[in-house]
Amino acid sequence: MTTDGLSVTISQALAEVADVSATELVRDFSEYADPDALDRLFRSPVMDPEIRDDGYIVFPIRGYHVTVYGSGRILIVDTTP
Repeated sequence: MTTDGLSVTISQALAEVADVSATELVRDFSEYADPDALDRLFRSPVMDPEIRDDGYIVFPIRGYHVTVYGSGRILIVDTTP
């Protein structure tokens, strides 16, 4: 389990899917979603025993829709034609 926070995990996953550097993506991330809010919204069970595992959030970023589930699952869908 990573201790970097959800926003870092999302950035790394999206960077891999979009074939861009994670550093480049992190600069853009806050234009689309609040990284601190994401980190607080779905904390790991180790950090917060009252984890909210039944919710999800969806946001667009760089031609992708990112869905983050409370269970920890991250779904990235390419929306370019």
